[in-house]
Amino acid sequence: MTSPDITTPDKSRGERTTAAVELVAVALIVAGVAMWSAPVAFIVAGVLVWTIAHPIPRVWIR
Repeated sequence: MTSPDITTPDKSRGERTTAAVELVAVALIVAGVAMWSAPVAFIVAGVLVWTIAHPIPRVWIR
């Protein structure tokens, strides 16, 4: 008995581009806030990364 192939396919070019843009946006926001206050920048970075890692389900957005 062979196990099924459970590997995920590579992300499409559009998904990679979106991820890159999100990463750049987070970096710019954190850099801008860091110029004002370093502790606030860490909080903002944590919230933004958490939001990217766990996006709001599309069924909630109407």
